[in-house]
Amino acid sequence: MGRDILLMAAQAYKNLIAVEYHIVLGRKGNTFDLNIVFMPENFYHLAGFHKLKQRYSFQQRTSTWILEHILNGTVTSDVIASDKNFSILEERLYSLKILEQVIDAQETKFYSYDKNRVAFATRITADYLAKGMLANEPIVFSFFVRTDKKYCMNSIFQETAYDYSTRQTQYTVLLKEKKVVSKGLVSSVELYRHNKYAGI
Repeated sequence: MGRDILLMAAQAYKNLIAVEYHIVLGRKGNTFDLNIVFMPENFYHLAGFHKLKQRYSFQQRTSTWILEHILNGTVTSDVIASDKNFSILEERLYSLKILEQVIDAQETKFYSYDKNRVAFATRITADYLAKGMLANEPIVFSFFVRTDKKYCMNSIFQETAYDYSTRQTQYTVLLKEKKVVSKGLVSSVELYRHNKYAGI
């Protein structure tokens, strides 16, 4: 992983801010709609800045400010590269870098998530869990919580010895749509439709 991974992750996340996914999940004859959006204010936690050992002046700023200043080059990986926990950030940042590909991929699996069913201690609370199965890339776990009528990501990292999907309820992906807003124009593409799903 190169030391410019901070910028690459920020660029990838900025692209996702203009994206909304509509995913229809099914289980035992029931369907569930998962509308996923990406908010600038979530970037700080997703990038893992809370894991840094040392304290840095930029941490007093908002998540949106930090994202913008990474993109314009005033906050760089050089500032934190010597931190003892920088390797933890690198893994999270790399996961953010490939996140759009992971969600787009047909191999990605979706589960309802209950931290009380996890086989090990965890503080992560969420409504849904996505387990990325992207060829030749690390397996990525991303967690989604409901905010109003849509879902935002509140954690992301690579698989280690701990599998967060164990004991969770897996759904069948029936439909996956991707809407992108660019320069005021909205484009929508159907990424996947199960051959037994006839819904709109």
